Amino acid sequence: MLSKYVEAIRNKVKKKKFICELNKSKKRGQMTNWLTTKFIDMVDECGNSSRYSNYSQLEDLKAHAVMQLTKSWKRFDTERFDNAAVFFTTVVGCAFAYYLNSEQRAENTVIDYNGYVTDGNSTSEIDVDDE
Repeated sequence: MLSKYVEAIRNKVKKKKFICELNKSKKRGQMTNWLTTKFIDMVDECGNSSRYSNYSQLEDLKAHAVMQLTKSWKRFDTERFDNAAVFFTTVVGCAFAYYLNSEQRAENTVIDYNGYVTDGNSTSEIDVDDE
């Protein structure tokens, strides 16, 4: 899915530098500027691919992915794994997919004029106050 983007990012980022910055960030308890910049670069690289370029909410996709990266950067185990770029690129891809799926679910949920909520599969009645 994102293998060519993983390769592009992997070529830009030296593995040892990435691991070093992750360890430094974990010791400080907050991300370093370098790590933050690389995360934003990853999100831009994946977001600017042809797969996502036609979405009107591309900036929202990118913002959601950055938020997920800031939540998950501490979970990468630098002792067991040495390829952080693949882990974080996967986080970005999953964040994009989650955001798009949640937007699609929101679009499919419609409140009609009779006071019913429909999500395409089921219909339930809601209270509508006519004022």
